Parts: sequence; C-alpha cells; structure tokens
Amino acid sequence: LILGDGSVTAHAIHHEVQRDIAAIERVNVRYVNEQKFDIVLEKLRSFKGKTIVLTTVGGFLTRDGNLIPLDEVINQIKGAGSFVIFSLEDTYIQSGVIGGYAVNGISEGSEAAKLALQILSTPNAHIPVINKNTNGWIFDSEVLEAQKINLPKEIKAQSIFLNLPETFFQKYQELFILLLYGLSATVIIGSLSYGWLMYRSRKIILQREKSLSSLSESLNRAQRIAHLGNWEWDIQANVLWWSDEIYRIFGLEPQQFQATYEGFLERVYPEDRNLIQVAVMNVFNDNTDYCVAHRIVKQDGTIRYVSEEGNLVRDDLGNPLKMIGIVHDITDEYEKEEALKLSEKKYKDLVEHAMIGVYRTNLSGTILYINQALAEMLSYDSPDELIGKNCLMFYPEPEQRAIMIQKLFKEESINNYEMEFLDKHSVYLPVMISVTIDGDILSGMIIDMREIKKSREEIEKFSKIVEQIDDLVVITDKAGKITYVNQAFLDYTGYVKDEVLGKTHRMIKSEMYDQEYYQQLWKVILNGEIFRKTIANKKKNGELFYEKKTITPLRDDKNDIVGFISTGKDVTQETLLYQEIERIATIDKLTGLYNRHKFEELFALEAERSQRFSLPLSMIMIDIDHFKSVNDTYGHDIGDEVLKHLAITVQENIRKIDIFARWGGEEFLVLCPGTDLEYTQKLAEKLRRAVEHASFPKIGHVTISLGVSMFKKKDTFSELFKRADDRLYYAKEHGRNQVSIST
Repeated sequence: LILGDGSVTAHAIHHEVQRDIAAIERVNVRYVNEQKFDIVLEKLRSFKGKTIVLTTVGGFLTRDGNLIPLDEVINQIKGAGSFVIFSLEDTYIQSGVIGGYAVNGISEGSEAAKLALQILSTPNAHIPVINKNTNGWIFDSEVLEAQKINLPKEIKAQSIFLNLPETFFQKYQELFILLLYGLSATVIIGSLSYGWLMYRSRKIILQREKSLSSLSESLNRAQRIAHLGNWEWDIQANVLWWSDEIYRIFGLEPQQFQATYEGFLERVYPEDRNLIQVAVMNVFNDNTDYCVAHRIVKQDGTIRYVSEEGNLVRDDLGNPLKMIGIVHDITDEYEKEEALKLSEKKYKDLVEHAMIGVYRTNLSGTILYINQALAEMLSYDSPDELIGKNCLMFYPEPEQRAIMIQKLFKEESINNYEMEFLDKHSVYLPVMISVTIDGDILSGMIIDMREIKKSREEIEKFSKIVEQIDDLVVITDKAGKITYVNQAFLDYTGYVKDEVLGKTHRMIKSEMYDQEYYQQLWKVILNGEIFRKTIANKKKNGELFYEKKTITPLRDDKNDIVGFISTGKDVTQETLLYQEIERIATIDKLTGLYNRHKFEELFALEAERSQRFSLPLSMIMIDIDHFKSVNDTYGHDIGDEVLKHLAITVQENIRKIDIFARWGGEEFLVLCPGTDLEYTQKLAEKLRRAVEHASFPKIGHVTISLGVSMFKKKDTFSELFKRADDRLYYAKEHGRNQVSIST
C-alpha cells in the first residue's frame, strides 16, 4: 500500500509510481491518498498486505481539521497492523521504519518508491540500481536485519545507516584505551629520559644560534639602513654570494637567484661594464684593491648609482681564491651632488652674465671678486684688472665708504642705497648699492643708474605734461582698476585721488548705455585695438558730461596687454548743441513728435529689417474729422491744442516700438514694426475709441478716421503710404470715425 496525506506531492508521486508498476513482477499495489487520518486508519486496518510505502505523511488532519503531529502519525500507522514500513523521506524514519530517501522533488520521490517496491518484493535478491547518480539514502540497519533485506553494494555506498551494530573495537574500546595509555606512559618516560639529555646540549646550541641569529638580524638591519651590502666571490667555483641588502639595491627579492659574476655584469649599466672589467683585471694583475663607482639598472628600468670596494684573497702560491667586498647605494648622495653642481653652475652663469654688478671685498676694501658686468660698468676690460685692488678708488670721498660700513654694522644689510662712483677715467657714475656683511666679508650688487635716471627724467617730464594738459587722463590695469588719474580728471569730475585709485570706471558711468555696449567696448580694447567714441559720463554730483574718449592698450616688452590709457576731451557743449540741432531737424515743433523727414528715415530702416528677417510691418494713417470747422469756429490756437492733445492720446495707446509722427496739418502716421494686418487693425480701432472718448480743451470731443496698409516685399514708402491714404479717404467718404483696411 502506498500511503499519502492528500497533498499535491503525494498525488504526483502516486502517478509516477503507478506508471512504473508494470515493470515489477509479483507486486500488487493499493493507493491511499487521503487527508482525514481516521479514514486512513480504517483502510490500513482492512489492508491484508505486508508493506506500507510512505510518500508524504506530514499533512494528516483530525476530524476537527487540526494537524496531527508527525510522531503520532508514524506510531498510529505502526499500530494499525503488522507491516513492513518503508519511508521515502528521512524525516519519517523511526524505529520500525526501514528507511528512505531525502527527496528534493517528485521525480526523486517516485524513484525511491520504485526501489522500495523492488526491495520489499524480493528482499534477498540482487536488486539493480535505479539511478546510479542518486545519493542521500537513509536506512535503519536494525529494521533491515529484522526483515532480512540485503541492500545492493551500489546503494550501500550511497547510504547513511542508523542503529548500526557495535564493531569489535567499539565493544572493547575501554580496554584498548587502557592499553594505549600504558604504552604511551612507557614511551613518555623513555622519551623524557632521552629528552633531558638532549635538552641540556640543545639549550647550549639554541643559545648560540639565538645569539648568531640576533647578530645576523642586526647586521641585516644595519645594512638596510645604510643601503650597504656585502658580497663574496668564489673565483674558482664562479659562485657569487650576495647579502640580502645587495639584492634590494638591485631591485630584487632577497636570494631571488643564485648570483654569478656574469649575472652581476648583466645588471650593470651597459656603458659601465668595461669599467668593472678593467677594475677587476687591475686587482688580479697589479694586486691593488678593488674600488669603483658605476651605474646599475633595476628590473623596473630605473638607474641607480653604487660604489664598490673589495680586496683579493690568494692561496699560498699566490693564486686568486676569492674576493670579498661591499656595495653601497650612493644614488641619493650622487643626485644631491649633481644638483649642487648644477645649482653652482647656474649661479655662476647668472652672476657672470648678469646685467648688474656683483662683488666681494673685505673690510679694508680689498676686492676679492668682481664680475664682468661691474668691470665694464667701471670702464675696465676684465675683472682681473681689479682683483686685489682697493675699492676706495671708486669713492669720490673716502669717508663715504666709512659711513656705509658703520651703517652696515648697525643694520647688517643695506638695500637700494644711491650714490656716485668714479670710473676708470674719473667720470662720475650714478649707482645703486645693496650689500650684506658676513664676518669681515662684504658681498653686494651694484646697478648702473645712468639709464634709469634718464628714464626718471623722461617720466617726470611726461608727468608734468600730463598733469598740466586740460584733457582727462586715466590709466588702468588690465582688469580696469584705476592706477593713475591726472589733475584735470579730478578737477572736472569733482573726485579726489583717494576716491578713484583702485576703483573702476563704473563710478562715472551715466547709465545711458546697456551692458552690450560695454561688452563691445571691452572686446575692442582686449583685442589690442583703439576705442574712439564720444561717450556720456557722470560727475560726482550726478551731472552728465560728454567726453570724446580714446582708450589705448598698454603693452609690455613681450607685446602683452598690461593695462589701458584713457584720454578724454570735454565735448559737452558741442554734443548738446548737435543734439538740439538734430532734435529741431527731426521733431515737429508743435507736438514734439517725429516730423515727416525723420519718419521716412526710420521707415527705411524698418523696411530693410522687415525684408532681411521676413518680419511683418504695417502703417496707420490718422486724420482728424472736421478739423477745418474747429479752426474756423474756435481759432487756430484751439486747433493747435487739439493737435497736441491728440498726439498725447495716441502716444498713450501705442507700444514703445511703434513710430509716431505728424505728417502735416491734422494728419498723423503710426509705423508698427513686427505687426501683421490683423493686429494693426485692432490697434487702429483701439486708437479710434481712445480719441472718441477723450476730452479735448474747449471743444469737448473729436473723432478720427484711420487707414491701414500692410508692407509688401520691395514696397517703396510712397507705395505703402498711398494704400494707407486711399483707405483713409475711403473711411472719410463712408461716414468718418472708422477704420478702413487695405487688403
């Protein structure tokens, strides 16, 4: 009977087993797969067979639906009859259950069930292995013996057995242990006796070895600190022994390879190998000591410098036996020495080729050193003419040097001290001296001040000119910070010097220009070009002034821009006069609007922009209705007031970009950039309503008629104007106070 708890796994195993039943002879199988355990027990009690195979039995329930513990399930199955019980899972194995298989899935469980049926149907036969790759079988050996079941060797080799019978050794384990203890005691006593004898001698050896090891470690540590290793070369056997430090010097692990003379030469810098070989031959032939400095190449390719010393040991017949020596890594010392040599050479070159004079004297004035520059400065051909001479011959008055020495003792150094020397021809030479004292030696530098004095005079002359001219002069660094202003700038702007130095031109900006204007200005001067333009600035009191400004880049000897010089001439009156003339020429005197001439000029610009960027452009023409009757009834003065009031009303209702002009009489024009016909019609209607609802002096209300036209590609002003004028005429003819559009 194959028994399950009604679970999915139990069902699956039943189906798998049922498919393989036909392969087993003389076996009748009954299947019970039920979750209610009381029903299962009734079927077990009525079962007449001898074998129960358990699949999954952990899910049985009582009548009330409670889970029955596994131990209780197994005990009740055993008590239901005299059965041979075979489990397919190791968790079900208890006393009286043959054994099973630790299943991981349905296929393994069904295979275990097949094997169980074969074993139980023919318990004494040789049973074939179902699957040689399966493992994890578990059997209770006592139950197997009671049932007289012999497992196949293949199964035994893959099984775990419970309740195994005791072996001979397990039965007599205590006796064996006692015998082992006795034998061990005998051996220990003998060993202790022998060990005591060995201990005394070994202790002496260990002490000596420890002392020798400590000495070796100290030597090794000392060699590592000093970067110094020792070597020994057995010449006859050609065996070279290196200490650990030599391996480290050569960039190798200690004792990495068996050193030989040839192997050593391979690690020497190629150009230095001949040097080594010559040195060794000199030792053999001339009986001299071995001493050589050379380069080596480490495994990573880096070059190190080493110094080697050694001596030759010969036998009684004078034949070479061995050489003993040391290797010292002198790379750090070598590099420091080379750096020092290079520094000294640079210093010497610097001093010898310097444009300034360099000298050393003792306290009494004897010249110990003088460079070529100072010799030439004093009109001598060579420093050799002056070495050993007394420097007092260069002082116009001997007490001048005594005063300088007293000051030097007091302050220890003198910097940039200006005085005059006499050269070889007794010509006065202006110089600047800087000198220090160290013991009784004076060291210093002398600068020829002739050219500098000339430059100073030129600068003073230029400075006087700049200070006296009426133009505004400002000098800045490359970032725009003011480093100099002349008096004219201060007088004109109202600032004092401390208020402007270190500041920028922002302090006099008039706010009349946008950021783009100043960005363009900087772009010009940073490109090295000269900026020229009339620009409006602001005085300290806020008053605007106009200056004709020129900003020129200042360059150094390398032609790099280092600053800027700005010169400006006050052109305020000229600029204001020009602006007034321009205003009169372009503005309608009565209304303050653009006149006809200015309007046509602005139209040309907008028309060109419209065509270039494909932007719409529209025009509105305005005429006051019945304006003649206003003049006839109220007079021309009131008529003029109406025109001015109309101009204000329209201006309040158009955009800033729209261009508004008086065309003549009571006619006005509005040019609308970037505006199509639809929007322009709305704007015209807005203006019509604004005028209609406006209150005019004396007369109350007036109305206007408006004609609208759209700019067409390649239109002339006359063509656009005519279409607007035609629509205006149409509006007047059809009742006035309306907008007419040219389609």
